Amino acid sequence: MEGLVLLKALVTRLLFLLHSLVAVWRVTWVKEEHRYWLLALLNLLLVLETVLTLKFKRGRGYKWLSPAIFVYLVNIMPSLWLLEMHHGNQKRMEDTGCSLSLSSDSPQGKTLSLNSIILQHPI
Repeated sequence: MEGLVLLKALVTRLLFLLHSLVAVWRVTWVKEEHRYWLLALLNLLLVLETVLTLKFKRGRGYKWLSPAIFVYLVNIMPSLWLLEMHHGNQKRMEDTGCSLSLSSDSPQGKTLSLNSIILQHPI
């Protein structure tokens, strides 16, 4: 029976870890910046919690508190927030017809030009 409890505790935490890594991968893929892989370092907290729970509590959780779920939420929230912000920015750009682009055609060097439906069509 104790082996089943340990297995359940380990599988639960492995699923938390996997989902968190998938979320970080998605952020790095959408944002196209590898520095977002640093978010995966938050999984070290989950690994530490797993080791402590399996060693000292023998896989049994607390009655009214779940450190594993708290650490999972700490892991997943930054990735979800970044994805939601990216999605909102993309949606806003599509709805308003805005496109931001850098151009180096000007004599001053790189300038930011804004092309918008609002600016192109008079009221």
